[in-house]
Amino acid sequence: MPVIPISDLPQSTALSGAEIFPIVQGGTTRQISASAIGGGVNSVVTGLNATVAGGINNTASGDCSTVGGGLSNTASNNYSTVGGGINNAASDTGSFIGGGLSNAASGSSSFVGGGSSNTASGGCSFIGGGIFNTASGGN
Repeated sequence: MPVIPISDLPQSTALSGAEIFPIVQGGTTRQISASAIGGGVNSVVTGLNATVAGGINNTASGDCSTVGGGLSNTASNNYSTVGGGINNAASDTGSFIGGGLSNAASGSSSFVGGGSSNTASGGCSFIGGGIFNTASGGN
């Protein structure tokens, strides 16, 4: 088999997220999907087309989920997002947390902008910010 420099390989088309790439981690060759960890420490990406851009101990486990950064944030359902902050969890489809501390968006399409210890558990529920708020009504 001939050795071909990377610069001589043909250009790829758009990635689907299902592609597998070899990497060397701690001296061991492993595989990783096209889902991405941009930077940071001890973060995990298991969702298809999911991303952790940075931070520490963040997890993006839903398909197309995103954690922008921060510490110990989780986007665990499809299309869920945590922008940053500390210990936030977006756990239902399309849920969103902008940032803050210990917030939960556990309803479908729920939203927490920021603040601390807020819970948006109803479908399409909204909390702009503040502390210890709950939005539990449905749609």
